[in-house]
Amino acid sequence: MSHIHTDPGQHDLTASGLIIRVDGVEPRVLLHRHIKLKKIMQFGGHVELTENPWQSLVRELREEAGYGINQLQVLQPKDRIKKLTSPSIVLPQPVCVLNLVYAGAEEHFHDDLMYGFITSEEPQYSVSSYESSEQLLFTRKELITAPSSEIFDDVREISLYILDVCLKDWDVINAETL
Repeated sequence: MSHIHTDPGQHDLTASGLIIRVDGVEPRVLLHRHIKLKKIMQFGGHVELTENPWQSLVRELREEAGYGINQLQVLQPKDRIKKLTSPSIVLPQPVCVLNLVYAGAEEHFHDDLMYGFITSEEPQYSVSSYESSEQLLFTRKELITAPSSEIFDDVREISLYILDVCLKDWDVINAETL
């Protein structure tokens, strides 16, 4: 599903994930070139009316990156609410909650819940035929030197935060169990 809200000043809820590959000499961030925006960014998309943000992200990671949730571990802050006694479900904590103007459309916004994942595996599925198949791996140094004309600055900054802080200080949780 694409934009649910199309009137000026409205917000769509999105969920996205930055995947860190830890199977090389150093951690690398897996990103893709967005098929419409033509810029390098994280995987993710709109939360559909029948989904919560976590369900949306699980679907998007499979469609856009080829990853099943069983292949990923999610980074979570050590101090967090893990479970409630009420029937409410505690969803995983995003690394960042971001409000951004969508693609220069000054009057349309995305409120994005951006998560951090790690894996040491290749994706088990093919990228969906209607998604971008151009996937790129970036080391910390390559992220820093990538031109702003190619990669969104917020994606670069949050990727560096995950590499510099979350990988060291956050819990690593089997994403399939959430």
